[in-house]
Amino acid sequence: MSVRSLYLFEPLPSSTNGLGLTGTGFIVANNGTNYLITNWHVLSGREWPNTNSEDSKGSFPTNVVIFFNSKILGKWIPIPEPLYDTNGVPLWLEDQTGGTNVDVVALPLTFHDDRVEIYPLDLNLANVDMRLSPAMSVSIIGFPNNLSNPGEFPIWKTGNIATDPDIDYKGKPIILVGVFVRKGMSGSPVIARTIGGYMSKAGNLNIVPGITDDFLGIFSAYQQDNEIAIIWKARAIS
Repeated sequence: MSVRSLYLFEPLPSSTNGLGLTGTGFIVANNGTNYLITNWHVLSGREWPNTNSEDSKGSFPTNVVIFFNSKILGKWIPIPEPLYDTNGVPLWLEDQTGGTNVDVVALPLTFHDDRVEIYPLDLNLANVDMRLSPAMSVSIIGFPNNLSNPGEFPIWKTGNIATDPDIDYKGKPIILVGVFVRKGMSGSPVIARTIGGYMSKAGNLNIVPGITDDFLGIFSAYQQDNEIAIIWKARAIS
């Protein structure tokens, strides 16, 4: 799972010293196209949901540099992808009601580089017959404050489900997780991982050799005062 989280860097036009915004993303394959999945606020460079610029000078990124795994595991290749077409229209796909309503986007990838190895995240992992409940451990896999281990392997931050997973938080496909996170993890995949087995939704114990991952969704925002992470459920990506 670690190879699926990708470090994102967005240079800012206003910067003269190479500074920019950072985040996390992962790849989903659909109908022969690879999409970078991350947050709307990561690619737009705007705070969510108030749409203010995340740059103190009011600058917005025009491309994102994605650090892909190379064919040699443990090495990475940075590849830029444009965020807008020649008319200034965003190239990413977002919810029909707009990015300020659902903080999830999909950017179709256009590059072709034989040096790169793509590890798509299978959205079917969201359909694992695993019973999820409050207090269950889950992991957010990304790059807090640009921290990685080593090279561009992500950091796993583990917390606990804080709301009933079957109930949408405030009417949106959101689940809350109690965990301490930092900037740079926006766009991280969130999973529940068990080893040796898990309880099914019907209450049966499934004994499964090895590791089972249940994909919950994508980390979006953090309520620092409450140490609560906002996770958009997997169906928001679908």
